[in-house]
Amino acid sequence: MSYRELVRAVPPPFFLLGLIARLPFAITPLATLGLLHAATGSYTFAGAATAAQSIATAAGGIGLGFAADRFGPRVVGVAMALLNAACAAALAAATLGGRVAMAVAAVAVGVTQPAVGMLARVHWARLLRSTGRARLLPTALSY
Repeated sequence: MSYRELVRAVPPPFFLLGLIARLPFAITPLATLGLLHAATGSYTFAGAATAAQSIATAAGGIGLGFAADRFGPRVVGVAMALLNAACAAALAAATLGGRVAMAVAAVAVGVTQPAVGMLARVHWARLLRSTGRARLLPTALSY
């Protein structure tokens, strides 16, 4: 049960994609805070909107998990990534408008944020069980 065996169990791009796809999940709240502060000059508003975005990310994750179980992680992950990109563009555009538009757009970014780690774990479980390598699952889940 080593990472070497795990690498052989999946196509190599899966590891790289899994790493790169997790980066926006970590940086989005910080980027939102900086963007909204720059647009309004208020850390209070920027922090409140970012907090609402983070809560929306957690709430959206519940529906995302349900959808991934029902339709598969790849379909849901790609759809949410595209939708999230559109919402991020809307957030950038909303900085030209009022605070309500910015807050709504920030929440939309949060709700549509694809939880790549969760989707990858669903993929690992399906893949390893279907190929008879379920013993690698604990190692895969630690990635």
